[in-house]
Amino acid sequence: MIGRARYLGTHCQRRSVARQRASVVWLLLTLLAGQLACVAAARPSAAPEALARPGDGGLPVVLAHMQRERRPPAALPEHVGPLWGEFVQREFYSPALDRMMPIYIYMPPSWASAGHPLPVLLMLHGASGDHAEWATIKLIDWADQLIADGAIPPLLVALPQGDFGYWVDHVDDGPRWGEYTVRDVVGYLDASYPTLQRPEARAIGGLSQGGHGALQLGFNHPDVFNIVGAHSPSLRADDGFLPWLGSGEEFARRNPLHLAATLPLATLQRLTIWIDVGSEDHLWRPRAELLHQVLAERGVPHAWHVWPGGHDGEYWQPNVPRYLRYYGTALRARLGP
Repeated sequence: MIGRARYLGTHCQRRSVARQRASVVWLLLTLLAGQLACVAAARPSAAPEALARPGDGGLPVVLAHMQRERRPPAALPEHVGPLWGEFVQREFYSPALDRMMPIYIYMPPSWASAGHPLPVLLMLHGASGDHAEWATIKLIDWADQLIADGAIPPLLVALPQGDFGYWVDHVDDGPRWGEYTVRDVVGYLDASYPTLQRPEARAIGGLSQGGHGALQLGFNHPDVFNIVGAHSPSLRADDGFLPWLGSGEEFARRNPLHLAATLPLATLQRLTIWIDVGSEDHLWRPRAELLHQVLAERGVPHAWHVWPGGHDGEYWQPNVPRYLRYYGTALRARLGP
């Protein structure tokens, strides 16, 4: 009996030691798995959530400073997914309009400590939208991802508020939306952020009303913007429908079609120009095609695209990555690698 008791005691001790060893091994494996999960979480994912990333034939380029997870944005989290960069809403005083104006700002990751001034992309909304419009169709999500991949250079994206003003100075001493955009918005960005303060480092684009605005402001102010993008531009006729655009010579000064036909060729050739329109955009496609023809006949280089779709978000949203790659390529060509 004594021998059996000793055997059972020794056997139980061995089982206890085995259990302790197994617990230690399990704890070590758990810690290792946690470390691997943290490393994986710090890497950029393949694409923004709910977006199908187009194949670009290359491997993603991971920015060295992006060693944290994406975070929900401070502005519009209901429309914009978690970002490596920052997306905020700010306000500034506009002397041209004599009121405070809201603006959304996207800044790429670690912009405050990067020590390098940034090019600027100003994106104008349409007549039925507001300064949140581009964010709702995933411009900010895509900008953040394409910067992370190295597909476009780090840049500041600004989304100003333009109401239904067509981004022009209205006739008869009306609101000066053009001066507000060129002087007040650009001046606020240059005073508040580390921007490259020269025309070849500024791009302006817009959809619908914003496309008209981008063309008009780019054509009239090549000393401010050298890169222009017009996405389904709503190019009006001189028919009095919008009285604040004026008529005759006043309308002509605000009309991208007239400017394209009459400005000095050297002025237009200073610009990098993009125009696209939906194949089913029956209202605005004919005038966009006319602008394309005028530029082509004058020998002004520009990109021209007609893609399937109408005049709505279902056309613009899938093309947002193309738009951003255009702006990024144009900025790189102007500024170098």
